Amino acid sequence: MGAILWITRRAGPLLGLALLAGCVPAPADLRPPPAAVVAPPPASPSAFQMCQGDLDELGIDFQLVPAFSTERGCGLADGVKIASDGVDLNQPVSLSCELAVAVASFEYEWIEPLARRYFGEGVRRIYHAGGYACRDIRGNGHGLSEHARGRAIDLTGFELTDGTVINVARDWAPSGPKSRFLHALAQHACERFDVVLTPDHDAIHHDHLHLDLSGRKFCQ
Repeated sequence: MGAILWITRRAGPLLGLALLAGCVPAPADLRPPPAAVVAPPPASPSAFQMCQGDLDELGIDFQLVPAFSTERGCGLADGVKIASDGVDLNQPVSLSCELAVAVASFEYEWIEPLARRYFGEGVRRIYHAGGYACRDIRGNGHGLSEHARGRAIDLTGFELTDGTVINVARDWAPSGPKSRFLHALAQHACERFDVVLTPDHDAIHHDHLHLDLSGRKFCQ
């Protein structure tokens, strides 16, 4: 019996050491697991990219205008060239993307509905005298025009689906539905654009409606 006890006492520590040795991980297992690779968050779309998405949603065909600037400070940083803003334009025009969205939205929200209200016809074509143009403000020479940044457009008239033509120079002043249409259009343009200049402003604007996004509010 004593021999058995002696064997048990001697075997206990050895067995404990063996068990302990089995529980200790190999050196490789002691290394910390590699850090999880986290993908960087996707870059937020730029304002220009979101603006292009707005044009797509409005169904506007456009071409990107490569960014450029001149020594005078003219240029386009987010320019697009469009030949239609929902209806045909008399000629393609280069504008800032923001202005292109504003004009297209204005055509949808007011130009078309007002044409149907006053004439019972839709709009086939919008006439303009230009968007981007590297020039000073006409009449006073105090700095560059908003046209020099593609943030202004001059609308000169409209052609309806039945062939009726509404001309700002000819139809602004006389009484009648054409004049009422143009005045209503100018009034609602103040809700969409920062500056709206009409033939009532001065002689320089006798033949067009100047619409721009200058950031300075002035509306007649």
